[in-house]
Amino acid sequence: MLKLKELRLDKQITQAELSKALQISASAIGMYEQGRRQPDYATLSRIAAYFNVTTDYLLGLSDQPQGHQADSPAAARQQPQIQPDTLTPEEAALVEAYRNANDRDKSIVDTILKPEVRAQGEAVEETPMSTAERIG
Repeated sequence: MLKLKELRLDKQITQAELSKALQISASAIGMYEQGRRQPDYATLSRIAAYFNVTTDYLLGLSDQPQGHQADSPAAARQQPQIQPDTLTPEEAALVEAYRNANDRDKSIVDTILKPEVRAQGEAVEETPMSTAERIG
């Protein structure tokens, strides 16, 4: 998560200051910045909220810190909107399993799916909502 270090340096705060604000250890911040560890979704969301950016931006899935709106109402309707009530039982189980997975397992899944997420992002203009937020 090299974006984390960039954001922290832009804000001119130390790892210790950020860790205090987010209530996580400074060593965890360092590992996130070095790519040696991935934060869980709750921590990722807190980091994104702190810097006022999307989780996709933090993960390197988007170059837009705050995303951008679709150019027209028609384009907005074409955005993939995944709602919990539209998931199949198998999809819902996969989402739940991901949410309950440890950081190592999430990192493996993220590594496998990142190219697919990027490909979808290139085909469809992204909204300010992050990929993780769309799935609930």
